[in-house]
Amino acid sequence: MNPYNVSLDRGNCLFDRRQALVVSSVVALPVNGKFKGHPLFEGWQLSGIATVRSGAPFIAGVGFDQAGLGAAFVNNRPILNPGRTAENIKKGTLNQWFDPTAFSLPPVGELGNAGRNFLIGPHFWNIDFSTMKNTRINETINLQFRAEFFNIFNHANWGLPNAAVFVQTANGGGAYNPIAGRITTLASPMRQIQFALKLIF
Repeated sequence: MNPYNVSLDRGNCLFDRRQALVVSSVVALPVNGKFKGHPLFEGWQLSGIATVRSGAPFIAGVGFDQAGLGAAFVNNRPILNPGRTAENIKKGTLNQWFDPTAFSLPPVGELGNAGRNFLIGPHFWNIDFSTMKNTRINETINLQFRAEFFNIFNHANWGLPNAAVFVQTANGGGAYNPIAGRITTLASPMRQIQFALKLIF
């Protein structure tokens, strides 16, 4: 933000996820009793991947080149009002993830004091599941069927909110952006299902 004071840009990196957990498993289903050796019941395998992680950091920007730096978003941050912190400005809803009134527009030609990437977006969790069936046709040929379910629970993982706090007015000043803090994107696709049949020889 200021090449003569690089400490102003000390903060969280964009890919900083403080907590992350990934669990994967593969289970070959056992077959006993009268079904053992039956081609319809032999060769089934289940697998899954569960991913949980905390939200990504993001930067609250002025939204236009108020400071005259030539960079409308990355280098120009607003003023964080006294008494406001990352914890007490969080609303946590899709329509308003953070409170834009916690910020003020810096005077023309000046820089704000809001920290770099000090706000945290929505957390993420996802479960993928697949099932596979291997059927041996003879000693050299194997038929494999797969059914894969990505985001099996169709859970909506929301993206980062609109972080432009202000919009430029006709007189060159600024006003609060009516969609500041609103989330309109997804961080991952909704449920996807695919089937595959493979002949291995």
